[in-house]
Amino acid sequence: TAYLNINDIVRFSSINTLSRNIFLYSDILHIENIQAISEGHLIWLVNRCPNVKYIEASHAAFCILSNISLYAIAKNCRDLLYITLQENKLIDDKGLLALAYNCTKINSLNISKVPVTDEGLYEMVKYLPQLTSLDLISCSNIS
Repeated sequence: TAYLNINDIVRFSSINTLSRNIFLYSDILHIENIQAISEGHLIWLVNRCPNVKYIEASHAAFCILSNISLYAIAKNCRDLLYITLQENKLIDDKGLLALAYNCTKINSLNISKVPVTDEGLYEMVKYLPQLTSLDLISCSNIS
């Protein structure tokens, strides 16, 4: 297992100077409470991490994650098994559906405090047959 912690990357003067091998062999991508990374940087990373199976992107208080980020993850990380998107307020049903349509191997999903709706949730789980863990704590739009 190769672990890529974004906290370590942002210490470099330029993310573009990192070896491509770091990305090709990384299967865990950890992004938590980051101020120094933009959504563009995140998209740049997932475009280079085709083998990512685990993404920890919770508590993105600085709003780096939106549906655009999820579209990039859905396009590039088709073998994704686990993703935590807790407290990402700019993600909604559309982004989560794109993820579900393209990353059908997901077995664990944490979308606590994400503004998902009943309709979006129902549609999303239809495309995730391997889902065994779903965290919906404080999802206020779910009845």
